[in-house]
Amino acid sequence: MRICLVVDVEHALKTLDFLNGLEDFEEHRLIGAGFGALILAMVKAHGSLARARRHVIKEKEKLHEYFSMRETFTLEGVVKSILATLMKRVATKSASKLREHVKEVLKGVPVEGINVLVFDILAGEEKELTTNEENAFDVLAAALSFPPVYEPVKIEDSLYCNLTYMTGVPKSTSCDLLALGVCEEEDDTPKTAVSIMERADKLRTSAIMKKRLILHEKVVKLDSSKMKL
Repeated sequence: MRICLVVDVEHALKTLDFLNGLEDFEEHRLIGAGFGALILAMVKAHGSLARARRHVIKEKEKLHEYFSMRETFTLEGVVKSILATLMKRVATKSASKLREHVKEVLKGVPVEGINVLVFDILAGEEKELTTNEENAFDVLAAALSFPPVYEPVKIEDSLYCNLTYMTGVPKSTSCDLLALGVCEEEDDTPKTAVSIMERADKLRTSAIMKKRLILHEKVVKLDSSKMKL
């Protein structure tokens, strides 16, 4: 079975528990989008689900700092975006910095054979990439890249970023089972100019996601509310 992990860093522990609950999970064809791609790489780099889980618990604050998308449209995030624009940059942090974070989390191991879904910015479409010894850190960085924090990652002649940031979920043809990270609903009634911007961005992604989600026949929702980082 082809299983797609579409999760953020906030769902890391629940995702590892989900994988642990699969019968012969290594026999399935696993593919990751967003932080889901890094989770698959972490399991391989650290040698087991249990070791990857211990690493997540130990480094929870660092992982959140490096890879969380939840703070992108806070006041600080918007200010950083404006500064990046003034400096004629698409993001406040370079792709090379994101690669460094990925390399650190994987203990410098260029993990091969990880199937990753990313968004091809130039083509305007979803694309699947597979890591090898030469491109591992680039491909995983591409899966995690999101403006205005991290700039898109250039691989050969294309620019890639986090698929979940652009479309919420992959196409239904990409997997047989979708493991989707969901967050507790909050009162997001816009009260300030910043929150209006945040709300508009969420609605854009949410509208795209809903159209795609109804086409998936099998969906498992991983709630971050009961087991946060």
